[in-house]
Parts: sequence; C-alpha cells; structure tokens
Amino acid sequence: MKQKVMITCPACGLKGVREVETRINTATQPELKRALLQGELQQFTCENCGAKRQIQSEMFYHDPKGKYIIYNIPSLKRRYDEVEEMIDQAMQEVQEDTTDYTLRLVGLYPELIEKSQIFDHGYDDRVVEIVKLLTDGLFAKDRPNDKVVARYFFMHEGEPKIMYITDKDQILVDFNENLLKFSREKFDKINPKPGQGHFHLVNAEWAAHALSQS
Repeated sequence: MKQKVMITCPACGLKGVREVETRINTATQPELKRALLQGELQQFTCENCGAKRQIQSEMFYHDPKGKYIIYNIPSLKRRYDEVEEMIDQAMQEVQEDTTDYTLRLVGLYPELIEKSQIFDHGYDDRVVEIVKLLTDGLFAKDRPNDKVVARYFFMHEGEPKIMYITDKDQILVDFNENLLKFSREKFDKINPKPGQGHFHLVNAEWAAHALSQS
C-alpha cells in the first residue's frame, strides 16, 4: 500500500509530494523486503539540489512465514495516545490469526530492519536487547571517548555482530556468545513474558527495566 506524503528537502528546503510504501507483506512482496533490508526503500532524491535522504514514514511490516509483525511509527514516544487506534486500523487488514505472532513496535527504520534480522535468524529480541546492554559496558571501557549515537544487531558476512554508530565512526563488535548464554539464563529467571498476540516495545529501556527486576 502506498500513500502520498509531503517531503521537505533538508538541504535546500524544496517541498514536494512523494508516494511511499506503508505496508509490506513479505509473502507477497519479497522485493519490498529486499529493498528495505538493503536500505533502498523510501529513498528520496531532491530534484532541485540532489540531496538524498530516507523518508521516515509509517510502515506495517508483516512476515506470515516468520509469524511476526513490526509496526514502525515515527515519533512513537510522542504518539502513544494514537498508537492503539493505529494498531486497530492496521490489524484489520491482516487475515491471518495472530494470537501466536510476535508483535513489536519501533520508531525508526533501522530498528525495523534490526528486528527483522533478529527474527529471521532465530533470535529472541528480548535476549538480544540484554546482550546489547551488557556489551555497552565493554564498549565504553574500550572506547571511553566515543559518544554512542545508536547500536544495532547486524548480520555481517553470515555472522551476528553489534554495529555501534558513534560521533566518530561505525564499529562492528562481536556478538559475544558468552554474553548470549548469560543473557538467556538471565532472561529465563526474569521471564517477564510479554505475551504473544499483543504489541510490545522491546528496546534498551525495556532491557534495563527487565534486568532491574532480577
């Protein structure tokens, strides 16, 4: 499904209308999944100055085979009062029974891509978030002067990594198997069980709260 959005070029300020994808079903639209994972979807090139950017828009990403849905809602934390209604409307288009689905909310395309990679490679995103949180401490010791802007689970040449985006560079860090084992054991003890069939926001804040309960 496409919708028209007004785009303002961040470089020259030129306004224009563009059509963007807002729904992807990976079973019927595998080409859109490939474009999304390769960072090619929703790309905007200004006709006036040539500046490029990725359009941040709503995206309802449904993978029937993997039994998961990821709903990207830009400015999510400022729109909690709208989220329930948005979910209800989007779910009306889903024909499958989603009671045993993993349902997630995210606020950025990189987070959507990360979740898809996590689920497609058989990981539990709750455990992955704990691993990332524990890895943060190791990263801070190794690079104390780097300011972390973001970090994501990332498959690199078939191997799981964590990509740290800092104010200076992008660094790939090993997805530590010992931390993964520890995090799984920790998660089994915490066992917060965000239920299947309901949307949840599973991120760094979630992981910090979960660990504080142990």
